[in-house]
Amino acid sequence: MYPYQANFDGEALAVNTWSDTDFAGCEETRKSTSGGVIKIGNHVVKGWSTTQSVIALSLGEAEFYAIVKAAAQSLGIKAMSIDMGMTCHNINIIKHS
Repeated sequence: MYPYQANFDGEALAVNTWSDTDFAGCEETRKSTSGGVIKIGNHVVKGWSTTQSVIALSLGEAEFYAIVKAAAQSLGIKAMSIDMGMTCHNINIIKHS
């Protein structure tokens, strides 16, 4: 294992994902905007900000769509890191409030 593949304790890395939503941020379409950042250990590996494809009827629904997208992106990053030989056991999704 290379030094960048482990924490200081020598444990497997976790995929940490932060997600946030702006409910009905677009004044014309009333669509929400979602964004997020994915980190493996201390390294940012992906970031995104997109307008949601559906019109959410509540803040809870908009947040749900954002968390589902964050989970899907996290699973993809975890699979890619395993393919590269890194050990990632946990996926943590943090919703910014």
